[in-house]
Amino acid sequence: MITIALVPALGLAAVWNWARDEVRSTPVVTVPSASAEGASVIGVSETVAVSFRRVPSALLAEVVERESSARLEGVVDAVPEGSCLAVGGEVGIRVEADGGVSAGKLQRIILAAAALEVLGPDHRYVTSLHADGLSGPVIGDLYMIGGGDPMLATSSFSDVMRSVPSWWTPVEALADALVLLGVERIAGDVVADGSRYDDDLRPTDWPASVSLVEAGRVDALVVDRGRLSSSPRNVAFDPVQAAARTLVDVLRARGVVVEGFPRTGTMPPDVPPIASVRGEPLSRVLAGMFNTDDPDIAEFVLKEIGVRVSGRGTRAAGADAIADLVASWGAAGVVMTDGSGLGPDNRVSCGALLAGWERANGLLPDGLVEFAGEGDVLGTMGDGPPVAAIGSAPVIADALSLLSDPLDVASLREVSP
Repeated sequence: MITIALVPALGLAAVWNWARDEVRSTPVVTVPSASAEGASVIGVSETVAVSFRRVPSALLAEVVERESSARLEGVVDAVPEGSCLAVGGEVGIRVEADGGVSAGKLQRIILAAAALEVLGPDHRYVTSLHADGLSGPVIGDLYMIGGGDPMLATSSFSDVMRSVPSWWTPVEALADALVLLGVERIAGDVVADGSRYDDDLRPTDWPASVSLVEAGRVDALVVDRGRLSSSPRNVAFDPVQAAARTLVDVLRARGVVVEGFPRTGTMPPDVPPIASVRGEPLSRVLAGMFNTDDPDIAEFVLKEIGVRVSGRGTRAAGADAIADLVASWGAAGVVMTDGSGLGPDNRVSCGALLAGWERANGLLPDGLVEFAGEGDVLGTMGDGPPVAAIGSAPVIADALSLLSDPLDVASLREVSP
């Protein structure tokens, strides 16, 4: 009886052991999941181990880099012959034309950047009066020494030029200083000294369309931009002589008797200063140059750079100093015949324009040079990197749009091996 009863029991035990082993042999995938109640175990749905919808980051980076390189090659290939392109930031494109390009007024950004570096943003032009034998109310010859201030003007002239009234340096301040010193009479001449700069007032290669009324009377001592009165068309042949005459008129208007004559000359050594007037900081003068599209300021600044670097107040000395400075910036060379960019033989590189913009764009109201000619770009385009482009604007603009369009990273993830 016992034997007969054990047989079914042993069979059930064997079946139970077999079922238990089958369950243990089936893998179960679990993952802990943190929650407010602590860790729990949840099931994981089946996933294919290798899926090209999940591209490894290294492979995706390689694809993005390849796509970006292709875009850059397209931009470079789109630049027409004789044009140039420089893109800053991480892009770092440089496509330069052989011998440079004529950038016109845009080259003033290079001049401004050089002036800020050589002269300093706080540089102030100084115009001074000197005299021997100051004894009470009478002095002998009075010397007016020019310091290259492009903004030296009478109040009547600055009232006419209301576009930048606060940037003018008042020549009346010199006459007022003499009155405060008690000077009632000048027994000698009023001598204007413009020897700081050379006598090359106006570049000979400027186009005829640039009249004397617009620009072209640049010397170390110029009042009212070389005009004999506030009339824009009354331009003096010799601006230094005109400065002496203007000072005499201002002194007489204040009751000071001038017995001599207004003339030009060079002051003898060791004549002591008795009064001076300082202009606005250079940074403000340069901002005025951009805001008013003033070519004369550029010419004054170019000569002053020459004085500071080599002791020669000439355009050539200033241009040589700027060429050396641009080379130190790591940009391609420049050949400048003037500071304003009006001459036809000026040649610059887009790399130099971009380097200048990066150093001087704080002078610009919106970061862009507003007087860029048709086909030229200098500044930032939207949220993109800074760009200097000279040449065919439509072609270059189409190329630059490739840089501004974001890469479709989502579609790049759908790559196959």
